[in-house]
Amino acid sequence: MDSLSSNYHFMYKKILFFLCFSQLAWASFSQNLPPGAASYANEGNEPLEFRTGMPNTKGSSPNVSAFRRIEDAGVDMFNGISTLKLPLYRLSGEQMQFDVGLSYYGGGVRMNEIAGWTGLSWTLDGEYQISRIVNDLPDEWYNTASSSYMSGAYRDKGYLYTAKQQLDHNNWTSPGFLGLESFDIHLLSNVATMDKFIFDSEPDEFRFALPNGVSGSFYRDHRANPNDLNGWKVKSKSNLVLEITHELHVVEYNTNNLYEIELDKWSGGSTCKIPTLFTKFIIGTPDGYRYVFGGVETALEVSRGILKFPNPSDPKIKTEAQYTVNSWKLSKIIAPSGEEVNFAYSRDKIQFQRSKELINAVKQGTNQWSTPSLEVNASITYPVYLSVIETKKQKLIFKRSQAIEKWYLALVDSGCNMSTLGPSANNNNFSFLVLRDDQQHCQYAYNYLWDSQNNFEGNLPNYNQQLDSVILFDKLSNQYVDGFKLVQRANPNHRRTLDRIFKFNFTDSKIQDNYEFTYNNIEGLPNLEAWNRDYWGFEQDGNAEPVTGCGILYELRSTTGNFAIKGLLNTIKNPLGGITEIQYEANVYSKQIKVNTTNGSVNVANNVNGNAVGPGARVKKIIQKDYLGAPDTYKEYFYTSNYPVGTNSSGLLNFDNIAIDAITGNCGNSSSTLANYSTLNQNQFTKQFKGGIINYSEVTERNADGSYTVFNYTNAENPEYRDEFAAGYGSYNVLNSSNLNFRLSSKDLDRGKMKTIRQYSSNNRLVKKTENIYQDDPLRVSDYIKSISILTLGSISSYYCLGQAEPGLGNHRAWAYKNYTYKNPLIKSIQTDYFESGPDIVSETEYGYDPYGNIASTKSKDSDGNTIVKTTKYNSHPDYDMVTSNNTASGIRKLKYQYGIKNFPVETMFSSQKPPVSGVDQPPYYLSAQLNTVNINRPMPEKKYLLRAANGLIEGTPSNTNGFFSSKISTSGTFQMDSRYVLEEEIIDFTTGNALALPKPVSVTNRQGGNYTLTWDHSGFYASSKTANVTVAEIAYSGFDGTYSGNNAVFKNGWNFNEANVQTGISFTGQRSLQAVPVSSGTAANAFITTGNVIIGKPYKISFWARSVIGNLYLANGTSATVLSLKKTGKDGWQYYEAEFIPNGTVGLVYASSGIIPINAQIDELMLLPMNAQMESYSYNTGTGNITSVNTGNGNVLLYEYDGLGRLLTVRDDAGNILKNHSYKLQNN
Repeated sequence: MDSLSSNYHFMYKKILFFLCFSQLAWASFSQNLPPGAASYANEGNEPLEFRTGMPNTKGSSPNVSAFRRIEDAGVDMFNGISTLKLPLYRLSGEQMQFDVGLSYYGGGVRMNEIAGWTGLSWTLDGEYQISRIVNDLPDEWYNTASSSYMSGAYRDKGYLYTAKQQLDHNNWTSPGFLGLESFDIHLLSNVATMDKFIFDSEPDEFRFALPNGVSGSFYRDHRANPNDLNGWKVKSKSNLVLEITHELHVVEYNTNNLYEIELDKWSGGSTCKIPTLFTKFIIGTPDGYRYVFGGVETALEVSRGILKFPNPSDPKIKTEAQYTVNSWKLSKIIAPSGEEVNFAYSRDKIQFQRSKELINAVKQGTNQWSTPSLEVNASITYPVYLSVIETKKQKLIFKRSQAIEKWYLALVDSGCNMSTLGPSANNNNFSFLVLRDDQQHCQYAYNYLWDSQNNFEGNLPNYNQQLDSVILFDKLSNQYVDGFKLVQRANPNHRRTLDRIFKFNFTDSKIQDNYEFTYNNIEGLPNLEAWNRDYWGFEQDGNAEPVTGCGILYELRSTTGNFAIKGLLNTIKNPLGGITEIQYEANVYSKQIKVNTTNGSVNVANNVNGNAVGPGARVKKIIQKDYLGAPDTYKEYFYTSNYPVGTNSSGLLNFDNIAIDAITGNCGNSSSTLANYSTLNQNQFTKQFKGGIINYSEVTERNADGSYTVFNYTNAENPEYRDEFAAGYGSYNVLNSSNLNFRLSSKDLDRGKMKTIRQYSSNNRLVKKTENIYQDDPLRVSDYIKSISILTLGSISSYYCLGQAEPGLGNHRAWAYKNYTYKNPLIKSIQTDYFESGPDIVSETEYGYDPYGNIASTKSKDSDGNTIVKTTKYNSHPDYDMVTSNNTASGIRKLKYQYGIKNFPVETMFSSQKPPVSGVDQPPYYLSAQLNTVNINRPMPEKKYLLRAANGLIEGTPSNTNGFFSSKISTSGTFQMDSRYVLEEEIIDFTTGNALALPKPVSVTNRQGGNYTLTWDHSGFYASSKTANVTVAEIAYSGFDGTYSGNNAVFKNGWNFNEANVQTGISFTGQRSLQAVPVSSGTAANAFITTGNVIIGKPYKISFWARSVIGNLYLANGTSATVLSLKKTGKDGWQYYEAEFIPNGTVGLVYASSGIIPINAQIDELMLLPMNAQMESYSYNTGTGNITSVNTGNGNVLLYEYDGLGRLLTVRDDAGNILKNHSYKLQNN
């Protein structure tokens, strides 16, 4: 039922701290990403389109980039990155809950990083999405250009259409095949002889994170047919098996059925129409939950590139200018029961991203280097923002506004050839940047650019949004409850940061959870697009702008640590006045990856000069300062090997590259050389090395008392965990011996796992050690997706290779590599406790898994050497996969085939096995077991059985029928289980449910005597009473707090009354009461409320509270009526009535008054139950979920009062007397 990703958090030690808001617990459903995902270079600055050398300009919004960054970086000590989590809300549904909060990433601020809507380096937990990294063409690409040379087989096609045909064979790595594949580009000069156009050979990477903490990527399976909706493979460090399906919109050539997206409402023009795209993804998990991404156009984030004026006949117009969807927002979570959490989004104004690179510094033959061009790589995104998260009970509403922040400087002529900006005569005028027209005819971005020409003088406008507040709305009471205000920096000269957050409410003026944040030298962060950056986009030494002429062979800066901590979160002031301080330092490494293209190997080399500074920052110390003057507490981190005496960093630089890409054999001329330098080219290397930039094999966490813990991680020092050299290489018009470029098959799935944890006392004595062993089966590497990366190296000017229509497209290389998708879970953990006197204690635990990644068995040894085994059989076990013929068997089987559940534990068994005797294994003895069955009509547990065998039961066999028999569905379809099971607990029946609420348990029986009955109110969301030792047909209760018309009549819970008489605002408990309209005669026939939920002749008790009684209240019993007497007086004029009687028919209440002016009475807390039963009832504030009263019967009621922030203030008795007071001393209150 549980996976190791959620069950064994010690595997991933994280530098993680929580600032918890009062009465808001951090929940297990919060986003908790495992470490080791890929870490890339500048987001929004994707690598070259490898076929043509053109920039891939399909960008992403700052929100998506910020989200990717949390995904990319292993937020743990393996990468030295701290994270801060601020929980905001746990949104409640019926059975579902959804957590929303904020997360901070502390790994360093990149030069070109634009703040998302929650502020620089902050992300919103609760805003989940699938984000795509496009490799080559978009996978679903199907070119629809209206040109004669693009018909039938001669269309550009994405991996979805081409993978099986191109790659599902054994010679996909052969040089001959790859040489032909690398020639598969634009061959327009000889259309008649070409075999194909562009066939995509690299699957896109679709990254995801789910609210249950599971994250990873998925790829299109090269073995899948194009029409296979399930043809996806998942790469994740979670051991759970996920199911991916998609919906696709695609039109054939010259059809008009295009997918329409309204991009925004500000810039005019028609709706954008896209010919081909994935419109929806659904991720299913073994617990039966389905996560829907996209599905509606407002949940799709669209992007495209900005290019110069095109040649209308240029076929690349379709490839480069195509609108693509690179982010699918989470739109719905569906539980197996059918309950949903829904997400709504709204599209806002366009977002621009821009970067400057030097490209095409070319040396051809013996010629001098050509002057590089200053390439302005711009992209546009039509962002969508989360506006509402909605459950059955609550809404969370997100408010935003226009951001004010540092933005791109206007482009100026720096003496460079701005080749992609338009006519060279106007190369410093950004208004000449236009969008290529295409089949979609979308003019939105075009209009924005003209707006920029008129109003922004060569610069792009900034329409980025910021999140201002998050507001909770209660649907049951139809009221706003409270909210959080986010205060962000509004300074056009600074990056935008989150500076403060506090909670407000709609009842009083009090605020809570007032947190304030400060940052390291946020004012000193450079301008966007500054040149003094390293390969990964971090600030380094050097000029911010290139020298005149762009600088021949202009170099990216080498890494220093001078700027590593700039812009990072420094202090957090909490509501009590204490301060958390985070200290950082630059990353340092002593080893790095080295790729040898001669022998095709990946190695680890020690730095010649020892430790070297690496990109980005790592956390050094976290200090907690108490505002009352108590001593500081802290944790300090050391990233060295062999602490405390070692000085060498345990860091390994996960990167290698070539500065200049050079080949020989240009256009088939063996004496011709061609070399190309580009700053953008380096992204092809930063993209390959996944799993973090600097990875630390050993990290020590030291406490203030001098004790410390040493953590060791799997890393590339182990050859088994290193990336693999390309599986194959081929080329066309290139001498193989001259190639120094490379591609790798990443094995980052193996790295970043916890190897050992060693705990030491302050005097360096080893106290405890934990060792973890993973499933490193050599055969695991047979699980992969095939990919071929193709690179064309451009040549100078109008130089053509034979048979080519475009200059410099005759030098092609192709690498075959693998995207691994294997699983390598924890299979064994060894814990050793060390003592100063006495023997050490060693304990081992082994783990086994079922095909869906659920833990199926654990094995450990007791002090006598016996093996203790816990075995779990889930509903997906083969023993239950049979045609069924009874309700119990059908209920279990339906979990998988109707509800998608594969992890319900049907049977859990505990056994003990003695050590072998004379080398002979001893049989296991079953000591205890638990068996659970399921209701046939709903995915809910129904019965729980227990089996206990003090002396153990040997496993049953045909010859030993007295042994233990595990449960199964027989060949005849009936459910079979061991006859010694004893029924422990059973849900006898459920409510009928309605359109809003699911069925709820009503009567529960327990073998230990804990039988009870529940009633429900508030549309079935809250239990209103609990009564022991009765059935639901014997009682009636109402606090009159709900609505009772239509399907909600079932929540009258045995009483019959006119729901129109329920009054809001006057009540003894809760929010409502029942009005009793007076009659002139106190006869049973005049009862205003009645019930038949009684057993004739059995002693009963009726009780209630009443107010404004002018006359008499009567108990109607059958045809008779008896005056009721007052028992006690409570608060605000309410009076308590109680009577004991033996029913002889329908029971009810009558209110008779002889007053001249009839005055309605109010009735509340009406209980009817047998004398031998005990009832307790509850009232709620549905907005906060707080209980506002508990009625224990006999006139004893406790009343709970809260302030506007939901904090308990006062506890009173039924008379209004104060029993307990609470006060709060927080900032600003």
